[in-house]
Formats: sequence, structure tokens, C-alpha cells
Amino acid sequence: QYGFRETLRRMEDFEEKFLKLITRQFERCEIYYTNAAPLYGLISPRSRKMFGIMWSTYYTLFQNIRRHPFMGNTGRARLSSLQRLMLLLRWKCLPCWKLK
Repeated sequence: QYGFRETLRRMEDFEEKFLKLITRQFERCEIYYTNAAPLYGLISPRSRKMFGIMWSTYYTLFQNIRRHPFMGNTGRARLSSLQRLMLLLRWKCLPCWKLK
């Protein structure tokens, strides 16, 4: 139906619109993480490690997706084994830190 040039132009238009949309969503997501981080200091000390593990895991995953916005086309976004190990060691072996 479409010639090669028209198809290429449509793909470029789509990519540009997608990047604008996803950039806005990344900005919104960053605001949510920033707003959630202070909750760490408000919850009981017993619950902080679990909150920290969850927050750090999802924030790291978010950062990975932000660096590679088209990664969603290749399947499920995941943390590497090294990233998971580092998060586990951080929250298991070190004292509770502030988030970010």
C-alpha cells in the first residue's frame, strides 16, 4: 500500500511521538518515586528494609527502562543478576539507608 519512503516517514513519526509520550511518562514516574521516598522515614524501623528493598528494586527497574525505552518491545523488563544481588546485599548486610 505504501511506498518505502512513506513507510519510513510513518515509522519516524511514530517513533518521535512515542518518545515524546514515554518521556512525559518517565517524568511523571520520577515524581511518584521522589514523593514516595520520604515515606521510608515515616514507617516503623521493622518495615523499612522491606520497603527499601521494594522501592529500590522497582526504582532500579524504572531506571533501566528509562535508559532503554524500546526494551519493552523485546519482552519483559528485568533486573540483571548482578543488580538483584547488589540490592539484596545492600539491604541485608548494610544498615538501612535513605532512599535514592
